[in-house]
Amino acid sequence: MTSNVLNDGRTGTRKKAMFLGKRICVSILMAFAMLSTISAVGAPKYPSTQTKLPGNPGRYVFEKHAPAIEKPTTLWFLYPAQSWLEALPIGNGAFGAMTFGGLTKDVVQFNHDTLWTPPDLSPDIINNRYPDKSGVINRVRKLIFQQKAHEAHEVVREELLHRYDVGSYQPFGELLFDYDFGVEPKKGSIKEYQRRLDMRTGISFTSFTIGDTRYERQVFVSNKRDVIGIRMAATGPGTFSANMTFSRPAYFDHQKIAIESCAPNQIAMSGVAHGKKITPYSTRYEAVAQASVSSGSVTSQDGALHVKDSRDMTVWLSGVTSYNSADPFKPLDTDLRGGCRKLVTASNKAGWEQTQVDAVKAHQAIFERVDLRLGEAQPNDVPTNERVMRSKDLPEGEHDPYLTTQLFHMGRYLLICSSRPGSLWVNLRGIWNSELRPTWNSDYHHDINIEMSYWSAEVTNMSECHVPLFDSLRLLRRRGQRVASEMFGNRGVFVPLCHGGYLTAYPPTPPQSMWAMGGAWDATHVMEHYRFGGDKEYLKNEGYEIIKDHTLFCLDWLVTDPRTGKLVGGPDYSPETAFARTAEDKQNRRWGHEDMGCAMDQQIIWQLFTDFLQASKILGYSDELTREVEDKRSRLAETRVGADGTIMEWSEDVISSEPDHRHISHLWAYFPGNQFHINNAPDMLEAAKKTLAIRTDSERGGKRVTWSNIYYVYYFARFAMPEKALDWINNLNRIRGFNRNLMGSQGQVQDCNYAYPGAVAEMLLQSHTGEIVLLPALPKAWTEGEVSGLVTRGGFEVSIRWKDGKLTGGSILSKRGEPCVVRYKDKRVKMNLKKGELRVFPSQGRTQARERNNT
Repeated sequence: MTSNVLNDGRTGTRKKAMFLGKRICVSILMAFAMLSTISAVGAPKYPSTQTKLPGNPGRYVFEKHAPAIEKPTTLWFLYPAQSWLEALPIGNGAFGAMTFGGLTKDVVQFNHDTLWTPPDLSPDIINNRYPDKSGVINRVRKLIFQQKAHEAHEVVREELLHRYDVGSYQPFGELLFDYDFGVEPKKGSIKEYQRRLDMRTGISFTSFTIGDTRYERQVFVSNKRDVIGIRMAATGPGTFSANMTFSRPAYFDHQKIAIESCAPNQIAMSGVAHGKKITPYSTRYEAVAQASVSSGSVTSQDGALHVKDSRDMTVWLSGVTSYNSADPFKPLDTDLRGGCRKLVTASNKAGWEQTQVDAVKAHQAIFERVDLRLGEAQPNDVPTNERVMRSKDLPEGEHDPYLTTQLFHMGRYLLICSSRPGSLWVNLRGIWNSELRPTWNSDYHHDINIEMSYWSAEVTNMSECHVPLFDSLRLLRRRGQRVASEMFGNRGVFVPLCHGGYLTAYPPTPPQSMWAMGGAWDATHVMEHYRFGGDKEYLKNEGYEIIKDHTLFCLDWLVTDPRTGKLVGGPDYSPETAFARTAEDKQNRRWGHEDMGCAMDQQIIWQLFTDFLQASKILGYSDELTREVEDKRSRLAETRVGADGTIMEWSEDVISSEPDHRHISHLWAYFPGNQFHINNAPDMLEAAKKTLAIRTDSERGGKRVTWSNIYYVYYFARFAMPEKALDWINNLNRIRGFNRNLMGSQGQVQDCNYAYPGAVAEMLLQSHTGEIVLLPALPKAWTEGEVSGLVTRGGFEVSIRWKDGKLTGGSILSKRGEPCVVRYKDKRVKMNLKKGELRVFPSQGRTQARERNNT
């Protein structure tokens, strides 16, 4: 791995050269390494730009100690982060940073959710009418109906999809710190070092003692503006000095940044988020850092800040881009530096204390709604990195419920930090990334990743964090409507399988297949948002149009299947598998990828149509469109069971390319959909269980894939199989599914983190069957515990306690005043609570008697 600070590609003045030390020679070596990675066919393989902490003195300088930390909501470490994978994340939804907690050298790597390289589409495609592909679509459909799926795929690949890079999420930059504490660190001279993240407040802390002086550093992100606050303070006789400058990686000259002093106590960096080449569509960006002290001095010269002999230092770091959400291909022509300076000036005027109080208050307003304890209460007495590493080696059958609790909190924390009203929806890495070429572009994938990232939002009481998903769908509407209309001749909106921040709806390749249900899947989140929150005004003014957009597309995407007379959608595929019609086709690898009426598509369309009809009824709408939806829903091809007793993935019983594939697309109707469940489809349930067993009982499948592991937990929880659900939670630890900072390890993608709290909640509380079910999938290992603040459909906030595997008490708060049925095991209780009424139950038996007397 290569550090950003070693690859900034900049030249500078003598002072900057002194500050950067020996990095120039390393940059030269990296340039040769880059050239050596050019493959025989001429495709460059760029080196990593993952941020590392420069000049670390080594662990020997830190005296060992055992700090007293109580709550599981604190992540803590006894040494600085050596790499980005150990750093700690903070964020306000749009602006985020990774903090390293360095000693004599430190770095704050920061991002903004609007900074992307543009896609490499030609100006003709960007500016002109999209080509009419309706004839190609019809030809593909005909080939599929004629059982020529392989031939259909060739047409799709050659004539329908367009090969282009959708654009990559970009690192904004790094603020580098070089500290001088007046002494050279020696063995054991750094005492009581501690680096920690308080998930309750969103503040990152670093503290240590040198001699008789205690130093503490705090880093947080303002909730009101895109500003990072950094404060260093000394308590005792000692002082410190610090030099600061900006850095950012670059592969090409046109990616290099400019750094300069812009005020007596400010420095600025500016650049353009170009990819391989310069384009007029690229987003400009600028950052400003401002330092102030109450003792000592601060100066700015040649792009570096210098603090001398101070006992405290406050740094405000702001970042602004020219991203235009209304049309990313037309960047805003704004004064970025002026915008940055206004942000830091406003923060400085408000003051450190008030700005931090406001940020903590906004964060806690969401985070503090829910709490969880699994097992007996215990102190947080194991460093987080050690807890993660030892979890892999636990004997079979053992687990660490404390780590599960921490990952539950971490998932909620990350979503709060990367998805708040006003931000874009979360990309694959949330808002944290230091790579110029991140895995999978850190883009937006609609075949599960985006959707999975929001599965925890409603049930774990973060409803407002769900809103950026809907806001971004509206931003994508402009080009999505054009693709639907101009390319396919459809009403509504088309969403491609993947795209970047420029919101291109043109279907790309790779992936190698055509898929049109991403937008429909996204739209089903709108009614889930309503079912939990009950905001009728939001449904009427915002959400209904999203559901309608994708309902219209699906209505026109359906055609009559000549094989059955039923309505089927397509061409689409079942992410991410293929099929063969005969053993000979399989042997010759003549795979079919697209189908007409594969199970997942039919299930998504059924759910979307059902959601549309429910929303229409709630809002009092009844017209030609609702009648068309009712008619077509009744004629949809149904999900079927194959000859082997499993759910059929495609419209016919064919040979799967990977029977144990990590995706379980054809079980969508069981989760996150709700067409089938344990109460309404017992025959289908057995087929679903068998399907799940085949997909999970394999080393080749999803066993080593983080997001698949958490996906399986949801299924086993819904199927009331608690021990299996816990097995997959534990398997995540065994495969080291999380880095030492508890962020996702697979390509640094965060979807597993985001989905983790919802999976645990699904084991403790369910409401998708029309009842509130308490402890539906409680494993034996979780013998005691409690959870508070979870939310159910119908708008009920639920808290429950249990001991020895049995419910011992809890409460239900009605937010909307709707009736409900509460079930625990085989006992059911009806409740009629007024809006705002809280019902406390000391034990399940007494609750049942009380409620029977009150209903």
